[in-house]
Amino acid sequence: MTQKEFERADRVIGQLEVIMRRLFAERGVAGVSIESWRWDKPVVTARWQTEDTIERNIEVFVFSDAIRPGLLLRFGTSAWQDDEVQLKRKWTYRQVTSVALDSEEGFEAAESEIRNAFEEVYGVSIAIRENDLNR
Repeated sequence: MTQKEFERADRVIGQLEVIMRRLFAERGVAGVSIESWRWDKPVVTARWQTEDTIERNIEVFVFSDAIRPGLLLRFGTSAWQDDEVQLKRKWTYRQVTSVALDSEEGFEAAESEIRNAFEEVYGVSIAIRENDLNR
């Protein structure tokens, strides 16, 4: 990424954090931790645990688009469950969808599509059950 792309990615991550907080608040999901990383591979991650003791996260990676100008948002989710006695982790990862931001005004123009992507990745995440986790 160029310096200009990193600066834009920084702004986009801030906007993604706002949408993520709103999404979880609307669903009444408690105990959500949202973190952002702006170096190397910019990403925003939301992490929480559900009643079935499965820990989950949603990750949105921000990439520069090598094919056309703009940024690409890649949405994915992980779920895992730790066995503290046997010291084993069962987990899975699902790449869900992507959204292209074509221009400087791209975030606002794509905000509805971004919200839909969050809705989709959240739905995939909460649908993961213990038997979906790799052993």
